[in-house]
Amino acid sequence: MNRIIPYLPSRRIVHVNDIAGVGASLVRGLREFGEDATLRSIPDKRTVKNEGALALARLANIARWRLVANRYDILHLHYVTHSQYLRGFKGNVVAHAHGSDLLGRRRTRALKYAAYRADIFLYSTKNLRSLATQLRSDAIYLPNPIDEKVFQMGLLDRDTEYDFFVNCRWDGTKGSSELLKIATDLLGKGFTVFGLDWGIDAPLARSVGVHLLPLMNKSNFLLALQRAKVVIGQQKLGALGISDLETIALKKPLVANGELENLPIYDTYGRNSADLALEAIEELQTSAQKTRLEQASREVKRIHEVSRVSRELVDLYEQI
Repeated sequence: MNRIIPYLPSRRIVHVNDIAGVGASLVRGLREFGEDATLRSIPDKRTVKNEGALALARLANIARWRLVANRYDILHLHYVTHSQYLRGFKGNVVAHAHGSDLLGRRRTRALKYAAYRADIFLYSTKNLRSLATQLRSDAIYLPNPIDEKVFQMGLLDRDTEYDFFVNCRWDGTKGSSELLKIATDLLGKGFTVFGLDWGIDAPLARSVGVHLLPLMNKSNFLLALQRAKVVIGQQKLGALGISDLETIALKKPLVANGELENLPIYDTYGRNSADLALEAIEELQTSAQKTRLEQASREVKRIHEVSRVSRELVDLYEQI
C-alpha cells in the first residue's frame, strides 16, 4: 500500500505586525500554499490607549520577540520603521513598506537600516514607488491582498443606513482637511455622514456633525461599508488603501483620490470632491453606475485577491 507523505515546509516564516489586516491575510494565503507561516502582532494605539503603557508594551513585545526570533528562517516585517525587530535576527528579511512609514519620513535611521538589512524590499501602493526606490533601487511592488470573503459579501444586498461613510482615519496622511470640507458640504445639504472615531482630527469631524462610530473589527467594518450608499475614501495619497479596495470589492461607489490606480471610481484627483460625492449619490442604481461597480470589483479581484498575491509572495521567497 502506498503511503501518503504529507508536505513538510522547509522554512518557517513569521510576519511581524498586522497593518490593516495585510499580515493576517498573507499568512492565511501562505498557509494555503503549504507554507509554515505565523503572525506576531505589535501593540498599537487601538489595543493600548495610554502612551506610556504603549511604550512599555512595545518594549516588552520586543523582548519576547528576541527570545524566539531565531526559530524562524524568514522575517517579513510590515511597516519598515519597526526595524528594531530586525536586530539580532540571523535569517532572511523581507521589509514591507505600507505608506505613512515612508510618507512621514520619520525615523530615517530606522528606514535606512531596514533597507540595508532586507533581502527583499516591498512597497504596497504605487504612489510609494519613488520613495521606496530611493531607499532600494530594486524595491518591488506587491499589491495589497483582499480576502475572498469580501468579494462574496459584495454579492449580497443590504439595506443602506448612511448616505455617506468615510472609510479612513481623520489625519493628514489621509487628507483630513479635504475630508472635513466634503463632510461639512454634504451635511449642509441635509445628508448624513458617518465615519470612524479614529485619527487626530476625529474631534473636528465630530464638531461639524459627522456621526463617529467606535473602532470595530474587520467583519463589522465591512458591514458598515455595506450600509453606506456612497463611501468616501482617502483624499491625499493618489493610491487606494485597503479600505478603499474593500469598498470597491463590495461594489460600493467610492469617492477617493486614486490617480494612479486606473479604476472606474469617482476620482477626486484635480476635481471638486464634494461635487463628485453628490454625483455618486445621484447616480445610485443607474445602469451605468452598476456597470462601473461590477467592472471595478472584477479588476480588484484580478489584481488583489489574496490567493494571487500570496502566490506572488511565495515566488519572491523562493528567490531569497
